[in-house]
Amino acid sequence: MSWIDTPPGTDPNHARVFARRPEVLAAWQQLNGAIKAQMDPRRYELATVAAALRLRCSYCALAHGQVLAEQHLDDAAVVALVRDPRAAGLTDAEVAVVELADRVAAGAATMQRPDVARARAAGLSDDDVLDVVLAASARMFFSSVLDATGTLPDAGYAALPTALRDALTVGRPIEGEDAATARDTDRVAALYEALAARDVDRLMAGFAPDVDWPDVLQGGRVRGAAAVRSHWLEQWAVTVAETVPRRVRELPDGRVEVLVQQTVRDLDGDLLGGATVLHTYTLRGGLITRMDVGDPLDDL
Repeated sequence: MSWIDTPPGTDPNHARVFARRPEVLAAWQQLNGAIKAQMDPRRYELATVAAALRLRCSYCALAHGQVLAEQHLDDAAVVALVRDPRAAGLTDAEVAVVELADRVAAGAATMQRPDVARARAAGLSDDDVLDVVLAASARMFFSSVLDATGTLPDAGYAALPTALRDALTVGRPIEGEDAATARDTDRVAALYEALAARDVDRLMAGFAPDVDWPDVLQGGRVRGAAAVRSHWLEQWAVTVAETVPRRVRELPDGRVEVLVQQTVRDLDGDLLGGATVLHTYTLRGGLITRMDVGDPLDDL
């Protein structure tokens, strides 16, 4: 259930990892409790789930997504939240909470004054803004510890309704899931890290020689590793794309599906477009042989 030895027992997996440093867990619980005490419970869960989704921490997304579905929203609204917060039936202020927590978890050093200004414009006070920042920052600590130690979400989360469970399993698989599938999802997730770094050699290392790739700029498809390599170099020469995976999961047929938030700008920084899309990967022997792009609304 993790990469470090943990004591046997029936405690949740996260508690068994922290059993080596119980004083740290107690201190974090005191800190997080103080943050939570100042917030509306629904807002706290929205901020926490948003941060966990951005961090791709399945454990925290499942735990707090379940609370959100059972106590504040419903399953369908939480699934919609993963895909597009503005389609989840939230108020403008709640959307601002989700978007601000997402920005914090994405990297506070990249934030700008307009990020806070948008939250204020949606009705958040300065106290509200600080509470969201604190909740997201605390989640970054906890999620990072769990994922850095390879701690898997407890097997009990597999009993959640299928749509909810699949939407919230955004990173590591639930304990007991197939290990080979987990490795394929990890390989696909690494692709997005290579894209963000514009590291073409690292990117191509994950592709089969006969890879079949969509040409989203000009239409049609690009076939063969050499052609796909040229495709990416040409695309990077004229655009800057931010491609953020929001959920990575295995499909029943063995393919790997990624819910992606995309923003494309020209080299001057002007926005060319943005969308939430599905990327579906076929792998053979651990290498990507095909990718298809779809509409996330198609599987609603």
